[in-house]
Amino acid sequence: MRSNLTHASQLFLIADVLKGERQFGAVCRETGTPSHGDTIEEALENLELALTVQVAALRERGELETFIREKHLRVGSAGKGLRRTTIPGNVYAVRCLRIAVAPARRSVRRVAKAS
Repeated sequence: MRSNLTHASQLFLIADVLKGERQFGAVCRETGTPSHGDTIEEALENLELALTVQVAALRERGELETFIREKHLRVGSAGKGLRRTTIPGNVYAVRCLRIAVAPARRSVRRVAKAS
C-alpha cells in the first residue's frame, strides 16, 4: 500500500497546558501524550519532542498511518492549522502543535577517496 504522507505532511495536534504548584503540564488531546516543564514554553517543547519520538517509532514499525486513522488525526501541509477549539475550565492555555510525519531528508556528503 502506497503512503499518502509526504515530506510536507504534518500532524496538527492540540496541546492543553495545565498549571501546577511548581511546574506546567502539557497534554496532547488527541494522543494523551503528557509532558511537563518549569515554563509553558518548556512544557510545550518537551511535549513536541515526545510526540516527535512517538511518531518516529510508529513510522519505523510501519504503524503510523494506522495510528493516524484510528485516532482521527488531522494531517496537512505547512500553513494549514486548526481554526477553533474549546478550552476546558481546568486548562491554563491551549496551543496548536505541528509535528512532521515524514522522515527528515538526509543530505549525503560525498568524500573523495585518497589514492
